[in-house]
Amino acid sequence: MRLDCAAFIFTLSAPFMTLCLNLAFVPAFAFPRCCVTVSKKIPRSILRSVCRYEIQSKSGVCDFDALILHFRNKLICAHPRVLKKLKILKHQTGLNANRK
Repeated sequence: MRLDCAAFIFTLSAPFMTLCLNLAFVPAFAFPRCCVTVSKKIPRSILRSVCRYEIQSKSGVCDFDALILHFRNKLICAHPRVLKKLKILKHQTGLNANRK
């Protein structure tokens, strides 16, 4: 029995090409961005500059709870206890940090 070389190569490469095509069309939002480390100490100067924050929950797709601080087009992953400090600081200064 003679094995056709072209048919053999096609048999092996077809599943691989299908996988590549499927991955090429996965939307960007399909892979969530999660904090992998958190900072417990955030300087007051950064806390004053926070314009909004998000709460990352470990009950979703991410592995642990975190507070995502947005400031000057940057993101910082902080420990959830930093939220209390942020609210106190914003209340004292009269500024608002909006939750997304």
